[in-house]
Amino acid sequence: MSATTRLTIAWMIAACLCGGSAIAAGEDSLPAAKELYGAAAYHDALDMLDRLKVTSPPADAALEIEKYRAFCLFAMGNTRDATVSVTIIVTTWPRFRLDEREASPRVVAAFREVRQAQLPALAEQAYARGRDAYEASRTGEAVEQFRLVLDLANDPDAPADQPLFKDMRTLASGFLDLVEAAKAAADAKAAAIAETPPPPAPAPVIKPYYTVDDADVIRPVAISQELPPWPSSVRVVNAKGVIDLLINQKGEVEAATMRAHLHPEYDALLVARAKAWRYHPAMRNGEPVKYLKRIEITAP
Repeated sequence: MSATTRLTIAWMIAACLCGGSAIAAGEDSLPAAKELYGAAAYHDALDMLDRLKVTSPPADAALEIEKYRAFCLFAMGNTRDATVSVTIIVTTWPRFRLDEREASPRVVAAFREVRQAQLPALAEQAYARGRDAYEASRTGEAVEQFRLVLDLANDPDAPADQPLFKDMRTLASGFLDLVEAAKAAADAKAAAIAETPPPPAPAPVIKPYYTVDDADVIRPVAISQELPPWPSSVRVVNAKGVIDLLINQKGEVEAATMRAHLHPEYDALLVARAKAWRYHPAMRNGEPVKYLKRIEITAP
């Protein structure tokens, strides 16, 4: 082999080595981190992703960063930290579901397991945020949260045996009906003002249910409203709790949900018992109507 040939081969090897280190030597970027992951350089990819994470990237990039962090951690066998990363994804982007083509069946199953565990609490939190936004007249925020409740309740990963979702669907749908009714009334009023001569007054909006804010409604009266006994083995967590009841025109409880919790075990007993309570229904203009009743419960 001539000296010229040896020199050429050495130059080609050096060029290849320099090219292979370009990712490590270049600036941090999501494509570069994905390339490192694809090359099984999991530690290097994770280090780059951690650096990218603290730069406050936009939401879509932040999701990709956290997703590939989880992929790296699973590939490295660090299941505990990978589960933490998946939990961050599920709680920050509740609607996100991992495509089965993006990862191994084991990783896809891990994502689904975390979602199944988190969805009930996420739906309840979204309902609480939506209810508070509605009561504060932040209609857009309320609609967004109530639609999230319905999406989570109908999600394929939602536990099929979770009765909470049935109540969440009923209550969230009721609030969305209220928003739509109010919008329809506002649109009708605006159209009436714009027209000449003014049209007949729009038909009164029939609410899906009434609350304490409706002064022209006679509130429901309890026929049976017995609280379940407090379990002797349960330590009191909160001194007071609040339960919301949707009472129909027959005086039956259609849905029950905890607005303020006492204890998980007692909350479940209370919600189950509340569905058997009976009332003289709320009345408006001599007709029974649905009513959202709020009851404060004091722990013994």
